[in-house]
Amino acid sequence: LLTRKMSQKLSGKAYKDSKNIAKCYEKKQYKKGIKYADNVLKTYPNHGESLSMKALCMHGMADKKGDEKEEWKKKAFKLANQGLQSDIMSDMCWRVLGLMHQQDKNFTEAAKYYKNALRRTGDNTRPIVLRDLSLLQIQTRDLKGFAESRKKLLELKPKRRDYWMGLTISYHLLKQYDTALKIINLYEKANEEKLNAKYESEDKIEWNEYF
Repeated sequence: LLTRKMSQKLSGKAYKDSKNIAKCYEKKQYKKGIKYADNVLKTYPNHGESLSMKALCMHGMADKKGDEKEEWKKKAFKLANQGLQSDIMSDMCWRVLGLMHQQDKNFTEAAKYYKNALRRTGDNTRPIVLRDLSLLQIQTRDLKGFAESRKKLLELKPKRRDYWMGLTISYHLLKQYDTALKIINLYEKANEEKLNAKYESEDKIEWNEYF
């Protein structure tokens, strides 16, 4: 999820190790991830994304630290902020802090970091950041923000049926039922030849009856 091209260039073994940090995090091999991060930081001590990923691995290990859990998290956040200061233009550094706050159920704070990540992210990761941000906006009942995020997702990937439905749901939550039905009609018109008549007509009947 967090693997991407590093904004601060690395070379040789350091580059390979940087890729392995994210892989270890995804597999919950946090201690191994920290070792890879330390390998990078020996040569590039101010590499923001490696500092951030090390912090994320530390945060993942915190629950196993018993009485030291809160202190361990505190150190992780300090390191993540150091990573952000080292590479403030990196969307990954912003996303790491957002993810850490999200894991601690600080959803409002997490959303702030994801919004900053969105301003800096590239085309490849934009849908991922928007999707994660939209989930946080639901958690915080930011329904207008949720609708905006789902609209942007659909604009990026108009062929995704689930993005059409996500936008429909967002307008339903805003009680803008006419707009929600309009989106369904637009989807059906744009995909008329591909739709399975029975399945899709049943969906439409359910929405019309519900509204």
